[in-house]
Formats: sequence, structure tokens, C-alpha cells
Amino acid sequence: MSDMLAAYQRAAAIYNANEKKHVLNESIKENWIQGSDDFWYSRDVLDDKGEVKSRYERYLHAEGRVKPLFDHEQLAASLRTWNEKSQALDLGVTIHEVRDEKLYFSIKDTVGEFIYDLDTQKVQALRYELHKKDEVTSPDLKFTAYIQDCNCFVRDNDTGKVSQLTWDGRPGWDYRQRFNMVSEGVLKKKPPVFPPAIKWSPDSKSILT
Repeated sequence: MSDMLAAYQRAAAIYNANEKKHVLNESIKENWIQGSDDFWYSRDVLDDKGEVKSRYERYLHAEGRVKPLFDHEQLAASLRTWNEKSQALDLGVTIHEVRDEKLYFSIKDTVGEFIYDLDTQKVQALRYELHKKDEVTSPDLKFTAYIQDCNCFVRDNDTGKVSQLTWDGRPGWDYRQRFNMVSEGVLKKKPPVFPPAIKWSPDSKSILT
């Protein structure tokens, strides 16, 4: 091995181990807030120990400025009911979406989905998860379609009432089937979670499957 190659490999190893600490916010993804012209994003920040954490911010389109998406300290305190390790820059959450001044999220290692009101600063556990990977919720969040026993069902997220929509599904021909499903399952060590082959209409009144 040449000296130049060895030096390059050492430099690459150092970069891979430290790039997150020295190259922050290399990629920022905007997430539009339904019901407004604003968007939110997460930003890399270093804590007191030099570890990379996340801060969530909101771009106010009308004012052309950035502000925190929420009070990080206050939300962390509220989350400790479910996750005692929650900290302002390490909330331990996955944010699914923000709409109409409400934040929908899941908490690490905790079953269920939660909603945080950005105005009242209150956290509430939802009766049903609205953003599960194996279900498809309507645009207005009132209904969720899913597959059970190869057929399509719809749940009313307010009342809990379940309606069966199809009866002809069977193994190998169910309503979640995708043509590349088998090959993907074989190539990956852990079978992936596939979303059902379901599409809601924009008005949440019809589905295509």
C-alpha cells in the first residue's frame, strides 16, 4: 500500500467518525405546515458535551423570519410523563406532520401516537395512531384504511366504528399486494413494512385500491 493511499484512508476514517460534529446541517428538509404558508425543519446543534442534537424551527413566510417550532424546554417537561429521559435538544420523538397548529408525533419506545397543540402547549395521547406505516389515513384524518385478512377495512377515528369494504381478497391477491413485494422481502434481511395499495381522494370521501 502506498503512503498516499494509507494517508487517504486514515483521513477518510477520521472524517467518517467526526463529519457529523464538524459538518452540521449538511441537508435540511422542509416540511410544509398544512393550514399555513409556513414550513418547519430540524436543525443540527451541539449540546454542552459537543454531541449533535436537534432543534426544531419554523419559517414564518409572511414575516420572513425563523422562530422555534415550539418551546423545547416545555415540551420536554411534558413528555417526561411517557419518556423520563426527554430533554430539550433530545426529545426522543418522531414528528409525522404539523397541521392547523397541531403537531402529530410518536415517542421513542412508546406505543401509540400523540398530538401537541402549539397554541395551548398541551400533549394528548390519540385514541388511534394516524401515521402507521401499514395503514393509510384520509387527508382530513377522520378515517383510516387498512388491510385485515386480505381485505380492505376503514375505521372511523372518532367513533372507532369499522366498516369492511371488500370480501374477495385472498392470500397472494390481497389488497396490499405490490408486484415487487416478494423480491424486496427476499433481498432484505428484515422484511420491510409495506403500506397498503390504497389511495384516498383529496376530499376524503373515496379510496382507490
